[in-house]
Amino acid sequence: MVQVQNMISRKGNKVANQFEIFGNGYIVFQSYSTVIAVIKERTLYVDKAYYSNTTSRYLNIFKNDHSAAYDTIVELDNAELNNLV
Repeated sequence: MVQVQNMISRKGNKVANQFEIFGNGYIVFQSYSTVIAVIKERTLYVDKAYYSNTTSRYLNIFKNDHSAAYDTIVELDNAELNNLV
């Protein structure tokens, strides 16, 4: 079962267009319709493209919130990220 939820701001509000997706064995950070990061098998896979300040801010929050779930960080092209999920 896949669960999608909005990221939460520092003030406790749901953030539009910034999502965490929890699937079977993976966690995804998605901004709008673009996969930005995937945690799978104790590895954080991150899109190596540059993104806006807002997306970058929520990527850092995602990384901090789930820091216990990964040991390694790997940068990939977006197409490779999409193939992980």
